[in-house]
Amino acid sequence: MKNNQNNTNMKSNLLYSLVATLVLLLGCDNMHDSYKNFIKDGEIVYVGIADSIQVFPGNNRLKLNFLISDPSASKVSILWNNKTDSLIIPIERVHQIDTINIELTDLQEGAYSFNIIVYDDENNSSITTYANGNVYGENYTSSLLNTPVREANVNKNNKSLVDVIWGASDETAIGSEIVYTDLFNNLCTYFAPPEEKSTVLKNYCEGTSFQHRTLYLPEETAIDTFYTAYETTKVRGAAIEYNKSTWIATGNCDGNRTPQNAIDNNINTVWHMDKTKIYPHSMVVDMGEINTISGFSFIQRGGGGLMYSIKLIEMQISDDGDKWSSLGEFTLEKIEPKQYVDLDIDYSCRYFKLIAKSDYNNGAFTALSEIGAYKR
Repeated sequence: MKNNQNNTNMKSNLLYSLVATLVLLLGCDNMHDSYKNFIKDGEIVYVGIADSIQVFPGNNRLKLNFLISDPSASKVSILWNNKTDSLIIPIERVHQIDTINIELTDLQEGAYSFNIIVYDDENNSSITTYANGNVYGENYTSSLLNTPVREANVNKNNKSLVDVIWGASDETAIGSEIVYTDLFNNLCTYFAPPEEKSTVLKNYCEGTSFQHRTLYLPEETAIDTFYTAYETTKVRGAAIEYNKSTWIATGNCDGNRTPQNAIDNNINTVWHMDKTKIYPHSMVVDMGEINTISGFSFIQRGGGGLMYSIKLIEMQISDDGDKWSSLGEFTLEKIEPKQYVDLDIDYSCRYFKLIAKSDYNNGAFTALSEIGAYKR
């Protein structure tokens, strides 16, 4: 009885094993069929991608630069403007890794996105790589500003030299170009980098004007330089200071350090403002006659007093000492040498007033060694 039961169990186990094996074999056949269907057109081949892509912006153009290392690569396709524009470039392999340079011209100003695909002779393709870049043009150029010329004056010691003082330049400006006529009637060009705050033009032909424009690179990698339109600047003559020996100066002061000390041509005597008062402090100068004024000269108190130098001032003028007209506010430099404050145009007056409004030490008063007036 027991033996019959064991025989029955063995037959059942054998039957289950045969069925399982059959199912497994059928499953493998199905998997194999699926795999064959997947590769029925042959193995997929990918070409090496365009690598290390660089985009160089320009004026209605740009350049693409990338590396090709796959020896089977035979052409590259570049698509842009949402794939509505394209270009196919054949590749002639020379080295193990070749550099491909492509220039796209006649492009509209704006931002661009590029799809780059590499192909071999059998039209197998690479995975798409992407790049972005900008194209600049008329809109960008029209937005550029000339670096301003604050002053352009004949040097007071040498009439063949012109001193040009620059204003603040844009951070993307790479410099300014000056074209002027020299003593020998030659056109000369001078390039002033943006860090150059003042320029000296040599062998300048007296009585002529010069032209200047500013150069820009919109990006460090740009392949084109952009220029502003030329601007003409008139050179002003050397500063000729008026004799101060007959002038009279009045105003608030500290003891015997009166405003008269500021017009005595002695830098060791000073006008010291009233210590019992706070800014503004003022002094009035009577030149005794009507003079044409192109600007004013100043000498700050030297030595240890330089740290207390006058900073912000206002200048006013008058014909009668009663009715005053403001020429505007000016910032003096904290330096010992004589400095000149040029006016935009010449003015005629007998009186001028200095109103001191602050100093470099944030105090309530300070001192000044000399003040003068000049004509160019």
